[in-house]
Amino acid sequence: MIWPNSKIQLYHWHLRRAVETKLKDTHLPKRDNYEPMAANHKFPFIDIEFNPSNTIYKSTKFCPKEFRSHIWNLMNKHLHQHPLIPDISQQNLTADIIRKQAVLEMYTFCKENSLVWVWSYMWREWYSKDRWVLWARSAFNTLSILKTTMFVEGHWKVLKRDFLYKFFRPRLDLLVYILLEKLIPHQQRKFEQQLSGREMLDWRKSIKSEWKKLSQKQPEINNFSKYCTSIENWVCGCPYYLTNRFMLCKHLVNLKGPVDPSLFKILKRNNQYPFLILDRSPMHAPVHKRNNTYSENNTHSDRNTNRNETSNTDIFENLIDITQQTLNLLEEQKQSRNVLWAQGVERNFNQIKTMVNEINQYKHRRTMPRTWKDHTHNTRFLK
Repeated sequence: MIWPNSKIQLYHWHLRRAVETKLKDTHLPKRDNYEPMAANHKFPFIDIEFNPSNTIYKSTKFCPKEFRSHIWNLMNKHLHQHPLIPDISQQNLTADIIRKQAVLEMYTFCKENSLVWVWSYMWREWYSKDRWVLWARSAFNTLSILKTTMFVEGHWKVLKRDFLYKFFRPRLDLLVYILLEKLIPHQQRKFEQQLSGREMLDWRKSIKSEWKKLSQKQPEINNFSKYCTSIENWVCGCPYYLTNRFMLCKHLVNLKGPVDPSLFKILKRNNQYPFLILDRSPMHAPVHKRNNTYSENNTHSDRNTNRNETSNTDIFENLIDITQQTLNLLEEQKQSRNVLWAQGVERNFNQIKTMVNEINQYKHRRTMPRTWKDHTHNTRFLK
């Protein structure tokens, strides 16, 4: 495995869509695989009799409308809880206790409102041990600074809309060529612009706006001790901090006080204490330092690249030279009115005529080409 310590977590948006879609379902499942004995063996407070097969808990609806938002709010809280973040009782709970309390909270709500089908669904799909690790943050020691897959989605958006917008289902060789020759240099150039300060990261703009909004809210003085607010660890036990994407809340922002706008250019997020790093230590080595550490292999690679570039330009020089000689011959024979010679060599220019016609048609097309189907060898690599 390339990243043995990585955590694969379900995207927050997909989680919410899956749960809300299921809760809106008006049909009861025809088959249920809920095993109350196994659930009771793991958590003794779960009543074995509380299951869909028990006629005592008959239900005509999967989940009434008035309970749906509360169920999602419970799941959203359980999703964000973590041993590194204190709860409202000023305690840092272990991962096992967090899961136990989450199961108890969801089970109690379902049983009090006779939501037997909802509890069966919640246990099978989300709260059993093998499903819990797929979406709960507490299942991993460190906190992920991302809750979405937008970075990956953004990568595919750039690739498809900026580089492959003319192609539907491109061939593998074309895709590899665009990745190596187009996309990677583009991303390297953008990365160097960010390192040099010429371009600001999008999340820095968003966190600056969020910080400004929270600084205008004044919290109560006793709330700082109530929620164990700590600037050193940049952590707070308030409900807003728990679900905030930037680990911000009005308690931390106001406790920090006024900050210089340049802070948001060097601000860094972290997956351990402190969750926000406010010092001026560099995130990465400067570009010029990294360039000075080239190995001999990189030097040889650069030399080979230069040779390839030279050979690539030579082919153009040869084509231009032979074309110029051909034009000179045509001009000479035209001055001599040598029509017989022209008729004898005209067939040699048929392929050139075909090339020019195909390129002109390609440039004036009104529809996007379908990968290689709408291409010939004259237009396939035309820019």
